[in-house]
Amino acid sequence: MDTDEKKEKQKLIREKLIGTAKEPTWDSEKECTVSDLLLAIRWYNDNKDDKFAAKILKCEVSKARRFTSLAWSIRMVDRGFKLPAGNLATIERMKKEFSEFDKQTISDAMSEADTGATPAVSSVKEKIEEGVQNKLDFFIGELEGMVDEFVRGGKPSPYEFMTNNGVKSVHSKEIVEHFKAKAKELLIAESGKDKQLEEGYSNFSKGQLRALIAFVVLIIKDAEKIASNQKVSRVAKPRKKKAISVDKVVAKVNYKVEDPAFKIKSVSPTNILGAEQVWVFNTKNKKLGVYKAKDGAGIGIKGSTLQNFSDESISKTLRKPEKILEKVVSGGKLILRKVMDESTSKPSLLTGRLNSDTVILRVVK
Repeated sequence: MDTDEKKEKQKLIREKLIGTAKEPTWDSEKECTVSDLLLAIRWYNDNKDDKFAAKILKCEVSKARRFTSLAWSIRMVDRGFKLPAGNLATIERMKKEFSEFDKQTISDAMSEADTGATPAVSSVKEKIEEGVQNKLDFFIGELEGMVDEFVRGGKPSPYEFMTNNGVKSVHSKEIVEHFKAKAKELLIAESGKDKQLEEGYSNFSKGQLRALIAFVVLIIKDAEKIASNQKVSRVAKPRKKKAISVDKVVAKVNYKVEDPAFKIKSVSPTNILGAEQVWVFNTKNKKLGVYKAKDGAGIGIKGSTLQNFSDESISKTLRKPEKILEKVVSGGKLILRKVMDESTSKPSLLTGRLNSDTVILRVVK
């Protein structure tokens, strides 16, 4: 059979398989190729539902939904498809998973019982997992369809499909694993190390097979890119800090509430936050200090230390405190500007630390 006849035969087979009116059958004595299998599975995905799969597997619809590929494979064998050895091994593996599924479900239920999980919580969890699985089945089915489209000469974009249809990282991981297995099968077929796989893809030239491998690898890379982009997006988005109450901010401030000797009382430290100026007096060493805000954010507090004050914040020792303290407490802004000049003592820089001898005389905002 020459190349043209072979291509014509393949074309007729594909036309027979993808027809939507009739369910696929296989009348040839030869094994079907992987491409033929993909076309047939695509037909079942497009034309049959989970209830039909449940009838084939003789199980509940919820269970059949997870094993539609197994159902379609069994149905295809019943309708004459002669599958390559590699696909038969895959079916046996799926059958094993199918038979062990109920055991795992019972085990999970027992674990939930041991941990005290309520039926309502378990039901919600199952629905979420079922929804994820349904979407995953849809995504993989559509991407497999893109492989078929590529074989027929199309130029589908896996990345565009995945971004437009909301593929999440939870899906992309499974998509990567699915198509890695497919790429491995294609690479073995290309190497010629497995005669059955080589025969299964005999309708492809070496160049076509390499192009198909490259497209499957593209799907894998695009799925990995989807997961990577979503991870970057999550990392890049800063977590909104919870607002801390003013009372909690100033809870550890150490200061002197009142000093009867100098007849002065502290204002509440809650007034300090955001202030332009904070005037303090140390009753032990008789030093008057003024803190000036570094910028528009105003003065802050951390523990018992003032924050965000400028280098213009100074203190001076008072020789006659009573007179100057009165001006600080009751004087206007103009008077406050000149208060420090009334003291001839040498100025020193402030550290921001408050202690049990510090009276918070006044706060200017």
